[in-house]
Amino acid sequence: MNVYIKKWIKYIGIPATIGLCVTFSIQPILAFAGYEKSDEQQAEIADQEQNKKSSADLTHEEIVSLTDEFMNVILQDIDDDYKVIQYETKDELLDEFENISTHESAEPYVEFYFNETEDGLYIIPTETPPWFNPDNDYDIISSNKSARVIQENKTDLDGTYTIQYDFIYEEDGWKISKIEHL
Repeated sequence: MNVYIKKWIKYIGIPATIGLCVTFSIQPILAFAGYEKSDEQQAEIADQEQNKKSSADLTHEEIVSLTDEFMNVILQDIDDDYKVIQYETKDELLDEFENISTHESAEPYVEFYFNETEDGLYIIPTETPPWFNPDNDYDIISSNKSARVIQENKTDLDGTYTIQYDFIYEEDGWKISKIEHL
C-alpha cells in the first residue's frame, strides 16, 4: 500500500472516525439537554389526555353495566302486596340511582313505576319499559365528556322501538343523563 495513503488513514482517517462516533453518541443527549416540561405543562397534557379518554372511553361493557344496573334498581324486591322491601320513600330510591344516573333521568321512572304512601313505597305492577338489548347493534356518538347511544329493537310486547341514552362523564365515571323512547 502506498505510504501516503497509510499516513492519511493514520493522521486523518482514524481521528475523523473517532470524532464522528463521539458526535453521534453525544448528539441525542445534547438534543434533549435542559428540556423538561413544567408541572403545569404536564398537568395540562394529563387533562387533555383525560378529556380524550373520557369521550372515547365509554365501552360496550360500561353501557351494558349502567343500563342493567338502572333496570335492577327499578326491579325492586317486593312483598305479596307489592310493597318495596328495601326502601320507604321515592327519595331513598332516587338516591340509589346516584352512582349510575342523574336524578333527572331516574325521576320519571320512579314517578311512573312507584307509588309512595304513608305505609311505604309500592311498585305499580306493570311491564318493564323497552330497554337496551346488549346483543343488538347500536350507534354511538361521542363528544367531549358525553356520548349518545341509539338502538333500534323489536320485541313481541313492544314491537319495533328506538331507545336513546345520553351519557355524561363526571368525576366518578360515566352516568346515564337522559333516556328517550322514540
